Amino acid sequence: DCDKVLANGCEVPTAGDTANCGACGKACASNNGTVACATGKCAVTGCTAGYADCNSSGDDGCETSLQVAASCGGCTTPCASGELCNAGGATPKCVKDCGSLTLCGTTCANTSTDPQNCNGCGAACSGPNATYSCVNAACTVASCAPNFADCDGKAATGCEVDLLASASHCGACNKPCTGAETCVNGQCNPVVALAVGPFSSCSLRYDGQVACWGLNDEGAIGDGTLMLRSLPTPVPGLSAKAITAVQNVAAMCAVTKAGKLFCWGRNQAAEVGDGTQQSPRIVPTAVTSDDAAFAARTFTMVSGFASGACALDNQGEVWCWGYNQFGQAGSGNLNDFVKRATRVPGLTGVIAVSAALSHVCVLVQGGTVRCWGRGTEGQLGDGLSQTSVAPVIVSGLSGVTNLAASQGATCAVAGGGDLYCWGSNLYGAVGNGSLLPAPTPVKSSLTGVQALGMGRLHVLAKTATSYHGRGHNALGQLLKAPTTQETTPVSITALPAQTTALFGGAGSMCAIAAGRAWCWAHDATGQLGVRDLLVMPTAASVSDGTAPLSGLTHVAVGGVHSCVASASVVSCAGESSALKLGQSLPADASAVPLPVSLPSATGGPIRGLALGGQFSCALKGADGSREAWCWGTNGAGQLGTGTTTGAGPAKVVGLTDPSALATGREFGCALVGSTPHCWGRNAPGELGRATTSTYEAPGAVV
Repeated sequence: DCDKVLANGCEVPTAGDTANCGACGKACASNNGTVACATGKCAVTGCTAGYADCNSSGDDGCETSLQVAASCGGCTTPCASGELCNAGGATPKCVKDCGSLTLCGTTCANTSTDPQNCNGCGAACSGPNATYSCVNAACTVASCAPNFADCDGKAATGCEVDLLASASHCGACNKPCTGAETCVNGQCNPVVALAVGPFSSCSLRYDGQVACWGLNDEGAIGDGTLMLRSLPTPVPGLSAKAITAVQNVAAMCAVTKAGKLFCWGRNQAAEVGDGTQQSPRIVPTAVTSDDAAFAARTFTMVSGFASGACALDNQGEVWCWGYNQFGQAGSGNLNDFVKRATRVPGLTGVIAVSAALSHVCVLVQGGTVRCWGRGTEGQLGDGLSQTSVAPVIVSGLSGVTNLAASQGATCAVAGGGDLYCWGSNLYGAVGNGSLLPAPTPVKSSLTGVQALGMGRLHVLAKTATSYHGRGHNALGQLLKAPTTQETTPVSITALPAQTTALFGGAGSMCAIAAGRAWCWAHDATGQLGVRDLLVMPTAASVSDGTAPLSGLTHVAVGGVHSCVASASVVSCAGESSALKLGQSLPADASAVPLPVSLPSATGGPIRGLALGGQFSCALKGADGSREAWCWGTNGAGQLGTGTTTGAGPAKVVGLTDPSALATGREFGCALVGSTPHCWGRNAPGELGRATTSTYEAPGAVV
């Protein structure tokens, strides 16, 4: 009787009432689940997800949370030290305690900095050719694979640009090639071959464009004129895949992309091969032949000897024309001239041809070498030291992979890079420490040779890690201070970075580096395309003739020189005596603007230029701290340094923030505030300083 009401008697069945289970007022606690009363005892019939009746007592229901470390997912599964209970899944489980970090799988991650979980677990930063960082929960490209770049600035696309092949980003982001140019190895339409002649040179670019420079009195430039060209000048109408200089004379030859032969320039000795001896041919002229098979042949390479050339066709045969005093034109006799291309008899399976001054050598399938022409100084390598009009086998050579011939030596690379040379050995070009002819191949001390660059009397060899040279060096051909000769290999360290190929001429050398032409040594006729010097034993880049100076802000003209300036660089060209171009040159002029070394510590932009008769001046610096600097002759104190010695560049003394600059023949003036200050020669009183005395430092005009 739980309600104590007499009228309804014993109203509660305590055997099954959850509110009065076994006794009045003894309620079964549902606590995170459902319960029942059976035979007067409370019993748990079900638990809410995440809870359990771990003590098997119906009195307190589902008393245990399965989402805590003490009972994670089960009554008897406590978490270990350093773990917490993760109830995020279908079944709670023990995981690492990541504190302020985020648990991603089994790893604690900082989703603000982890590129594998950037701004969320599993949100990995990814893109082609890129390594990523996560910064403030955002993906950023940290670095790119070699030769790739992130040019669009979008992390999602990674390093999307191949700098070696992209015409829009060739070599660097936002460095486009122009027109239809192709990007090759990070260079727009790079130079792929050079032909270095005694008086002029030519370059061949990837797209087949040929450009020539130097002496042109016999048409060797091929531009239809006889004008000297100090910078590369395109040869019109010619698309080539190979070029060569005809040695000893001003003529050039090329193989077109269609495989046909053209030559131009001097033709007195049938150098052009068109059946005539009329000079000059000022535009490319087709080589002809009396052999009916010639017209159907296509050609792969051409190499020039003295007043003639030989070319290799697609069937492994060689055709030659030109001067034939020693049988070098391959006609099988010693007639003076071979006016049209003639097939060299007895040669098949040829894979390369290299011509020297008066002999020619070929590399034949199987790795042997054959030579013909003048041999009186061992040039043919057969040990006989006699001239031969027919090809003879070079003694003791096999497995040859590279071949290059010159007057001083002919060299071959065999085996794993072993270098063998033979020939006249003029100036020690064979490299055996002697000056005596070598009629059979002499093995060099160099190993691992990969490429050869042959000048007329000097040899350059490239290994995997270094360059070496020997032979004639009176003009700096070996990129060192001029010496008469080097009879053993000397190390060459002054080649431009990324040099890939070497080409030689009579007294000049050129290289291809990073897709550009670099030349050095003899430049009497502008054949280096650099700066009209006589001897230059350092490599300088050949201007491509298509990229004029840009960003210029000032220009000034003197009597025999001129200067231009951008915001930060002054460059001068012309007559160079007295250092008025700002540097000492081994000859008396430069046809190309050369930078003047002005101290950078002064800061600020170039503000003006003024040129006198034999000196030059520039105004430099920011407002409030401008300075005048001068260089050149100083015999009359025209540099304004307080002395008549020195050639500068030197700061003009005694001027406070000059705003304008002007020069006469041997004097200068600057405006300070509203007062002009002048210095230098003053015999007629041009300085305005009330005397006719010369002044070596500025003073106010009275």
